[in-house]
Amino acid sequence: MHSSRAIADVMKSSRQKESATRVRAFTLLELLTVLGLVAVLSLLVLNSVRTMSQSAQGVSCANNLRQLHSATMAFASDQDGVLPDSKSWQADAAYPGSLAPYLDLSNSLSAQTSPSVMTCPASHQQLRSPRVYCRTYSINIYAAGSVSGVVKPYQRGRLQRSEFPAAQALYLDGPASTSGKLGYYQTSASPSNIGGVAPFIRPHRGSMNVVFFDGHVEMLSKEQLETVLPDATQRFWMGEK
Repeated sequence: MHSSRAIADVMKSSRQKESATRVRAFTLLELLTVLGLVAVLSLLVLNSVRTMSQSAQGVSCANNLRQLHSATMAFASDQDGVLPDSKSWQADAAYPGSLAPYLDLSNSLSAQTSPSVMTCPASHQQLRSPRVYCRTYSINIYAAGSVSGVVKPYQRGRLQRSEFPAAQALYLDGPASTSGKLGYYQTSASPSNIGGVAPFIRPHRGSMNVVFFDGHVEMLSKEQLETVLPDATQRFWMGEK
């Protein structure tokens, strides 16, 4: 009697284990389906993270450009309205005419070789800048006060000479010549960069950030840039009627 019951219990336990095994087992098709879903979800997460990172870079770039604008206004106030030189604005803090002191950038080696307010994170990621303070931005050459200390006929020279401050660019994501993975960003930008050896990088997914004379920042699309960048008669460059 007890022996029969023991045998029955063993058989019952064996059937339960077999049933549990059947429940837990995946068929090959089910396994491939799960792996496919995991791959799709991973791709969606990566794309979401990438988009968030790009958006954060765009915000950081815009904030940097606003600080450059504020520093330029302070510089011009100290210089009787004269705007920075297109060559020396980005030099180290020891150089006359540099904006570095207005941006709290020191002359130390660590400051000069590290990303700073002069660095667009998207540009620097695309083409690492070896410039002082890892600068990637360029000044509108028509908006600058001079070139190497000499005022050119096409330059506005002073703040009050910009007829359309909301339309004329002051600083923008700069053009650069390349060597390997390095970007040698130009100190000034002009339409000549379109067909030159230092083209515009357009680091924000084909767009670029610009801060205008009035201090507002815009991200200009590829379509907008194809209209304004090649033409020096545009208010974007000259700020004239």
